[in-house]
Amino acid sequence: MLELFRQYSRAQFRPSQATRLRLLDMGFDEPGVTDALRLHNNDEAQALETLLSGQASQHLQESAELRQQGDDALTGLDPESPLYKALMENPSVQLAMCQPVTLLAFLSILDNPLTLNSWQNQLPGFQSLIRTIASLYYEHSAGGEGPHLLIS
Repeated sequence: MLELFRQYSRAQFRPSQATRLRLLDMGFDEPGVTDALRLHNNDEAQALETLLSGQASQHLQESAELRQQGDDALTGLDPESPLYKALMENPSVQLAMCQPVTLLAFLSILDNPLTLNSWQNQLPGFQSLIRTIASLYYEHSAGGEGPHLLIS
């Protein structure tokens, strides 16, 4: 599902033409401008900062590495693990799982971790949900074993 989301996101991404032209007029190369705009969801200020720092390729590489870590996490939690059970029994998590926009947010974050701030600003209660999940994760992985992942 994540791969389909990524393909859809890349196919549907359209850089803002006005922003793209302004950045190109500043002398940046077209592939770098497009990548920076994609990386920052057409946010001109952030894309410009990335281009000026000369770290557009580094940001893209970091994003790809984080995406790979997200892919590794897709194997899932063992349904018998205490963490999985705690997540499934938590009312906040149960309510969030009923909202398609929450699934979209998590897929978006797995695809591009830099979108986390955007989703936190757009969805009321999303930051609280992330804190709840993180709290449960640390509570159940504090025993030293860490979460029990299914490796296939």
